[in-house]
Formats: sequence, structure tokens, C-alpha cells
Amino acid sequence: MGRFAGRVALVTGAARGLGREIAAAFAREGAAVVAADLTADGDPAAGVVPVACDVTDADQVAAAMALATERFGPVDVLVNNAGISTVSPVAQLSERDFDRVVDVNLKGAFLCSRAFAAQAGARGSIVTVASQAGKRGVANIAPYCAAKAAQIGFTRALALELAPAVRVNAVCPGIVETELVTEQVRSQADARGRSADEVRDGWLAEVPLGRFQPASAVAAAVLFLASDEAGEITGEALNVSGGMVMH
Repeated sequence: MGRFAGRVALVTGAARGLGREIAAAFAREGAAVVAADLTADGDPAAGVVPVACDVTDADQVAAAMALATERFGPVDVLVNNAGISTVSPVAQLSERDFDRVVDVNLKGAFLCSRAFAAQAGARGSIVTVASQAGKRGVANIAPYCAAKAAQIGFTRALALELAPAVRVNAVCPGIVETELVTEQVRSQADARGRSADEVRDGWLAEVPLGRFQPASAVAAAVLFLASDEAGEITGEALNVSGGMVMH
């Protein structure tokens, strides 16, 4: 019996990378898992049910929550993982790109959390995947930094609103070995006129443990915060950054 046997988890942004790792980890621990992403295509992890959902669309979020409830019962764990970024100096940043980053990261977390909290007798846990970028400034990704900082503030406010029935926490990954980070390295290299290796090495030099974090390490932190082992923890933003951020 896993830690989440008999429980239902909804994970957003779960078609690939970190989200897929988180969904698979919940399934291995016995949860019934619904994995939401823009499309239900791809290769879902074993024991995971995919559903198409744009987290910026309230109707699609409600439909994903309804599917999970109809198929498995009330959702016990929500993981707000869906997120995007864009690389651009603020002076050249379009309003459209700014809005899109904020909408997916912050509005998406709001809409999904609202749908979770609106369940009759809602109980359980919400974990939002924020970022170390929400605790410090990073050049050329200002809207992402702003959205992630806002996610942390939203987490703390929601923890107060939903206590004691629902615990609300965030994890703040450092640099995770995913396709998204590979894309960010290339984009930052282009923006700075440097090679991808130079950007990657520069980032690595900022991590005291001397390595980027595997997706499995972040997934483990998410599962911990959602589990009974973290029953006395709410309103926290847990760093999983190899020491890159210590506050």
C-alpha cells in the first residue's frame, strides 16, 4: 500500500518533464491520478489518466475536475505544475507574452485552486510548483519571476483561507533537468550572445551542490508536502535548488 492509496490526485502540466514525473510518482504511491495538459496526447505514465485542459480557461478546469470526480471521487491532492516562460529583456517584451506567462502560471494556479476549494467538503492538499526565480531576480525572464513570486504569495494567503481542512504549500525548484530548462538555456544564450554551454556552466556555478536537480527530487518534495508526513506544514515554499536559494 502506497502513501496515497485510496486518494485522488490532479496534476496540471503533466504531459512531459517535471509534471509527468510528479504524476507517475503519485501513481506509484497508489493514487488515482488525472494528468491535465493542453492535449491528452502523448504517452502517459502507468496508472495515469490524461485529460485535455487549458488551465487559463475556467470551463476547461471545471471539466477536468469533474472528470476526476466522476471517475474516481473527490480530488484529495491538487498539484499546480502547469507553467511557461519567455526569454526577453523587458524593453523588448511584448504585452502579449507578458500576459501569457502570468496567465498560465498565476491565473492557472488560481483557477485550479478555486475549483479544488469549491468541492463540497474539500479536504486534502494543494501543492504549487513555483520556482527559485520567484525568490530572486533572474535577468530576461521578468514575467516568470513575477508570476512565481505571486504564486508564493497566493500559496500563503490560500493556506490561511483553507485551513484547517486543506493544507497549501509550494515547492521552489532550482534548475531542473527538463526539456523546458534546455529550451531556456538556448533562449538565454541567444539573448546574451553566448553559447549554450557558457550559459549552462554559469548557472551550474551558482549551485552549491554543484549539480542541477533531477525531476525525481522535485517530485519527491511535492509528494512529501502532499502526504500525511507533512501534516503540520502549510503556507510554506520549500526550496529544492541544491542550495541555490536558502530563504
